[in-house]
Amino acid sequence: MVVGDDDHDSRTAKKARVVVEGEDTSPADIELSYVEFYAGIGGWTMAIEAAVRRMAMDDIKFNLRRIAALDHSDLCTKTFNHNFRSDPKTCDIQRLTAKQVEDWNATIWAMSPPCQPHTRQHSNQAEDLEDPRSASFLHLIDLVAKMKAERLPKLLFLENVVGFESSKSFQRWCQGLSGRGFKICSFHLTPTQVGLPNDRPRYFCMAYRPDAETRPMYSAYARAKPEDIHRVIPELGVEEEGSDNNLPCISTFLDDEVDQDSLKVPEKAFKGNAAWCFDIVTPKSNRSSCFTSAYGRYNRGTGSILYQDAEKVIS
Repeated sequence: MVVGDDDHDSRTAKKARVVVEGEDTSPADIELSYVEFYAGIGGWTMAIEAAVRRMAMDDIKFNLRRIAALDHSDLCTKTFNHNFRSDPKTCDIQRLTAKQVEDWNATIWAMSPPCQPHTRQHSNQAEDLEDPRSASFLHLIDLVAKMKAERLPKLLFLENVVGFESSKSFQRWCQGLSGRGFKICSFHLTPTQVGLPNDRPRYFCMAYRPDAETRPMYSAYARAKPEDIHRVIPELGVEEEGSDNNLPCISTFLDDEVDQDSLKVPEKAFKGNAAWCFDIVTPKSNRSSCFTSAYGRYNRGTGSILYQDAEKVIS
């Protein structure tokens, strides 16, 4: 999909404006534009907006514009529209041309390409390049190779499962970016490191093109090889994983206005042979497990089950 606050034609570079600070543009403002590939529910949009707010200075304002958000899922389209009040349209990433992305002339590309070819459950991880779900990501790498240098983004952000950094897709990614002068920084991070009670280890990549405007902190992480993994970002307060006791309770994040009956685990699931491996948490818990697309269909390793009556003993 192409999501924007203005009507978007894939043959044009009309840009949708996202008001982050709500302040008028002045000569001192820095223009930042971005494209979110595999947009889903808008995680990268939320992250970029939060980062821009954090960077705001008294003498410099950042004028953030979302050019497009791309995804093939109708459900994601509706959810993105709900979250950001945008008018979504569909677009196939594999049909994008070098001229289209050059016309966008975005400062930032952010993406979370399909993780299925790289998950532990996938039996043919070594054949990720042949997996059809990798095709659109490989197409983006090819576009980077074809683009005019002056139209390349200055920053690229990528998120995927831990293990992506061992894939052939990752090798292709590094080769494509290095060939265009990008420096690549790799990270393993999880939400518990930023105060959220959910354990979801993820691989993150930041790639940038060095120039006179590049902040010194970037180069500190890029001195290592792309496959060398950083696990903390002290400059941003992302420290080593600590005790769960320092995290807020799950109840902090629960919505009171929910039809709980529709979310109850079926009785037959409790009587099944795999019931022993439920990961059960309560509203008072300050930890939970990573949720996967198999949540609700399989018991083991797909996410936590919330037990509401925390005063009773679970037997």
